[in-house]
Amino acid sequence: MYSDILNKIEETPLSRKEISEGLGQKQVSGQLNKILSKLVEDKLIEHIIPENKNHPEQKFRITKRGRIFLKLVTK
Repeated sequence: MYSDILNKIEETPLSRKEISEGLGQKQVSGQLNKILSKLVEDKLIEHIIPENKNHPEQKFRITKRGRIFLKLVTK
């Protein structure tokens, strides 16, 4: 699921809801929240508004490290 999320945000930053919908889920699941937190912790994705993680327009974008990871797992 990590690579699915990274693929979704590779071109453009997306919100939790947009990522969830892109994965075919009706709502944001607890599992998705855990995975997003892990991806942030591992520095594969980052918040576009880092100073306010609960901002209503908060989205996630892939980092350089995330792009490298994605290339390695999709070979």
